[in-house]
Amino acid sequence: MTRRRCHIRGLWRDQQGSVLVELAMVLPLTFLLVFAIFDYGRLFWLISSSRKATEMAVRTAVVRPPVCPGVPERHATGGSGDRFGTLCRAPANSGGTVCASIAPIQCTLDDASPSTSDKDEAARHAVSQEIWERISPLLPPTATAQNIRITYASHPDLGFLGGPFTPEITVEIVDLDFEFVMPIGPLAEVASGGTTTYSTDWSRIITFPSLSTSLPAEDLAHGVGEI
Repeated sequence: MTRRRCHIRGLWRDQQGSVLVELAMVLPLTFLLVFAIFDYGRLFWLISSSRKATEMAVRTAVVRPPVCPGVPERHATGGSGDRFGTLCRAPANSGGTVCASIAPIQCTLDDASPSTSDKDEAARHAVSQEIWERISPLLPPTATAQNIRITYASHPDLGFLGGPFTPEITVEIVDLDFEFVMPIGPLAEVASGGTTTYSTDWSRIITFPSLSTSLPAEDLAHGVGEI
């Protein structure tokens, strides 16, 4: 009996193979942290560069012809009795607004190739291509021109009656997904000892943040309004 107790006590004190057990416990957590730092660092870098892309895109849009069809060329009157040259922000004689307000006009950069008979369409397509060529290197690899939306919205403090239409222009990144490269979901499940479950779609694909930048359009020195 004493010999058996000594043998059991010896097995209890034997630490051979304990390093492998500890390694098996630590490795999944280590890989999870390393891969998470890599993938989330990549995500944050793309967010930063994409925000810069929206700034570049809107800066180009404010000094180029409109990308979207239907954007008016001039500020039309919003009432009566106001003479041309009156600032849109000035009090209107009729009690309404000096310049007519229009509903926001939106489109994306994925315009179809223009027809040779439509001069405006060709100009819109050229601006769309120019913007896309400038910003595409800064966007996630899965981004397309469909994910870049431009909005032209009238603003009561911009422009003057009869002058060039000067809307507030907004460039947005929309409907874009981000895909993780590393298998973070399975590693999280392994690191937790199998107590959590993951969805394959959730672990690899998330919605990319919607980013936007706005600037007022410029009239390119076509004239200065007066009250």
